[in-house]
Parts: sequence; structure tokens; C-alpha cells
Amino acid sequence: MLRAGMVALAMAWIPGVSPAQTDKVIQAAGAALRSERPQTAWDLLEPLEPQRSGERDFDLLLGMAAMAAGHPDRAIVAFERVLITDPSYAGARIELGRAYLGLGALDLARAEFTAALELEPPAPARRAIERFLADLERREREAATRTTVWIETGTGFDSNLSAATRDFQSAILSGFGVPDVTPTGNSVLRRASFATLAAGLDHSRPLGRGLTFYAGAELRRRAYERFGDFGVHAVDVRAGVQTKAGSGELRTGLNWSGFRQKGMAPADPAASSDREVWSGVVDYRQPLTDSLVVSSGLQAGASRLPDSPTQDVRQAAAQVALARLFPQHPDAYLGASLGWSRDAARRALPTGSNVSRTAGSIRLTGQWPLRPAFDLQGGLGWALRRDLSDFARSTQIAHGRDLTSDLSAGLVWRPAAAWSVRASMSYVVNASTIDLYDFRRWEGSIVLRRSFGG
Repeated sequence: MLRAGMVALAMAWIPGVSPAQTDKVIQAAGAALRSERPQTAWDLLEPLEPQRSGERDFDLLLGMAAMAAGHPDRAIVAFERVLITDPSYAGARIELGRAYLGLGALDLARAEFTAALELEPPAPARRAIERFLADLERREREAATRTTVWIETGTGFDSNLSAATRDFQSAILSGFGVPDVTPTGNSVLRRASFATLAAGLDHSRPLGRGLTFYAGAELRRRAYERFGDFGVHAVDVRAGVQTKAGSGELRTGLNWSGFRQKGMAPADPAASSDREVWSGVVDYRQPLTDSLVVSSGLQAGASRLPDSPTQDVRQAAAQVALARLFPQHPDAYLGASLGWSRDAARRALPTGSNVSRTAGSIRLTGQWPLRPAFDLQGGLGWALRRDLSDFARSTQIAHGRDLTSDLSAGLVWRPAAAWSVRASMSYVVNASTIDLYDFRRWEGSIVLRRSFGG
């Protein structure tokens, strides 16, 4: 946001130059900036940069227009040209400091503000520098190293532990041509209550020059009543670096997740559902306005199942999302996202086909405060999967396609600053061209969480 009076102040810093002495382009650009029309000023000045770069007054206003129009990287280049011409120009140093501040390069911003103070600028400029330094110190406090830890426990009910189809015998007949098969192992539809226990850690540390290191980990355990073999152990670990990119934020990192579930596969030796996934991610988040944020991401990695090597795949995924924020309600948002993924099989199945597939998804999410301590949450999503290899999951049906729909709702109560209670329900339906993969599943749970640090 352009600060009122900064254009007039910058012109006042130029010794021996008055607005009447500047050319018409600079006068028009200055007028546009003073009337808070930065894009107009940028449109006037930017086309002339190749011919006029190196002119002190032109570069100063070009940098200010670039900064106000959302191009801090271009602003930095312009202000640096001013300082090459006139290293003792306090106004340019202040504006360069502002540009660095906008990019989150707090150490570089402080250096420019300090250098500007040493040049003994006029009183209005000194007061402006003091305001910028106060803002810088506030940001440094916010960007200090942070570590948060949380633990949670809960209970719930799962209507279909292994996502089994309801009519197994008919599904086997239509999918494999084998009649009168009795379901066993994971194919038996089971329902049970469960208990959960989980813990997580998030850490961030500024690295300087606008870079921040982040890392996190989560451990989750689910134990089912009567069906211990379906208990789940899950681990997620992530680490990476985030930085300012223009007015947005860029994050790159590596993720690893492990999933352990013995299950009840009828084979001997029995194959578990264990798997691990490695991935590299790149995410970009860009505010469009105070209430709209767009984000996009790319991911590439691999999934490995130790007991089922023909299910190993290389993975690629992309996503774009739009979030509507509500400044008057900091905890409220509405979001929509589109996703695409492709899994490429690393090995063939015994039949010669493979498990390569693509999937597309759309998801709507939201949260809204009902009262100061209560938030309502919800989600609705669809995912369409398509097998890329014929007869990958059936000997009778060549083309496997699945449409998965899910609906979720939850209520969060925060009785104290570090405590929360979440009651939630979800319902999932998978409709497949191969009946064996049709299923319905609903789940309800209530979870208590305690957070530490921050």
C-alpha cells in the first residue's frame, strides 16, 4: 500500500529540483502516485525504462511505482540504480529499505534504513524511517524461531474398516467370472469403534534474506475394538524452505510418510497394507486481494508397498486452489480446489497389465465461526480415477473407472486458548465399473487436542 505523502517527501529529498523542473512524464507519474493510482504510474514509466534507466529522478519514481503496483523485485533494481548514481541519496535508501521490507528481507531492510539515518535526512524522512524500523522489529518478533507441539486423543466409530463391498459374491462373479466365493480376510465387511492417539511438532526458523526453514512431523495410532489386525500406525515427516516471491510466498520441500496396517489378507504369507511415500513439493501462494488468495502446487515422488511390489508407482500431481477469507472473522474461510495426479506403475502384474492410473478431483471446504469459541467446518469432494492398463483390476472388465464422493462436517469447540474439542462425521461412496471396488463408509469421531508453544 502506498504511504500518503511519500511521493512529495521523495521529491523534497532531491536537492535543487522542484516539481516544475521535472518533465511531464515524471510529473504525471508523481500525480498518479499521489492520487493512489500506482498502476497508472507504472504503465507510464515502465515502457520508458530501457531509454531512461540511469536517470536519478526517473529511476526513483519508477521504483516507487513498481513497489506500489506489486513489483518489489523491479523496485529494488530501480532504487539500486539511483544509489549507483548518488550513494548519499537518503530517499532512495529509504525506498530500497521499504522494498526489502516488502519482500521479507528484514536484515537488508534494516541495513538500508540505518544507512539512511546516518545521512541525516529531513525530520519528516527521519520519522518515516522510525516507523519503518518499528514495523521491521514487529515482523522480526513474528518471524522469530517457533516450535509448537500438540497431542490429541479421541474415540469414534467406523462402518467399514477395509472398504469392503456389500455383495462380495456378485462382485467376484462379475469381475472375475468365479461363482459362489465366500468373503474372507479383508473382503469381509466389518464395523467397529476405535480409539486414536496422535502427536505432532512444527518448527520454523528464519535463515535471513527472506528465507525461512520449516520442519514438522506427525505420529498417529488407531486401534479398533475386536479387530486388532486393522489397527493403523502412521508417520509423516516434512522439511523445506519458504521465501517471499513478489507479493506471494513460495515453499519447496520434501515429505515422507509411512503407513502400517497388518490387515487380514487370506494369502500365505499374508500381504500387509504397509506402504511408504516419498515426494518433493513446490507450492506458491499469492494474495489477490485482502480477501482472496490463490495457490498452486506441484508434487513428484514414489509410493512403495513392501509386501506388494506390483503396486509400487511413481507419482506426479498438480493442484490449484482459491480461498475466500473474511477479515472480520479471522478463522472463517471458503475454499475450492482442483487436482490432477498420475501414478505410473514400476512393475507389471502377473497378467501383464499394470496399476498405472490417472485421477482428477474437485473439493470444496469451509469454516465459519458460530460463536466466539465454536467453529463449524465442512467439506465436499469428488475424485475420478481411470485405470490406464486394461484388465488391471478384473479379468472380465477391461476399463476400470471409479468415482469417489465424500462429505464431511465438524464442530470445533475451544474451551481455552490451548485446548480444542472436535466432533466430526464423514461419509464416502465409491462407485466403480468393477463391482468389487464399490463401497460405502461413514465415520464419526470426537477428538480432544492440547497445544504447546507457538
